[in-house]
This record gives sequence, structure tokens and C-alpha cells, in this order.
Amino acid sequence: DNKQVTLWDVGGKEIYKNLWPHYFQNTDGKLIDGLIFVFDANNTEKIDLVKTELQSLLKNEKIANIPLLIYANKNVINIFNF
Repeated sequence: DNKQVTLWDVGGKEIYKNLWPHYFQNTDGKLIDGLIFVFDANNTEKIDLVKTELQSLLKNEKIANIPLLIYANKNVINIFNF
């Protein structure tokens, strides 16, 4: 099996958000096979914005049926009790 993975970091700044839908299709015109939504879980000031952006993204019909991974980056868990 010859598999190919293409990853895009399209950024979350306001100027890039209008470009997000352009990445829902591969260069061959097919819809993407999955989406990874990454956010900074340590930035509690922006959690409401992240929630709003994710809800908006999920309303897009082009990606309604593709797998979605929500990754909370920088989520610090102290398992060693230091």
C-alpha cells in the first residue's frame, strides 16, 4: 500500500481563518480524509474563542462527515507530584 500524508498548519490568526475552507480539498480535488484541530490548552483566556471557532468549523458541510481529532496542546499534567 502506497500511502501519502499531507499536513497543513494553516494557523489561527484572524487573517488566515478565511483561508481554512481552501484546505478542505486536496490538490487533486478530493475532500480531505481527516482534520486535526490543535489549540493551546494552557491559554485559558482564549478557550471561549477556540470553542466558537471549532463550532463554526463544524458547521461547514464540506467536512461534516470526515474524522476529526481535537488536540489540546500544552496540556500539563503533573503525574509525578513534584
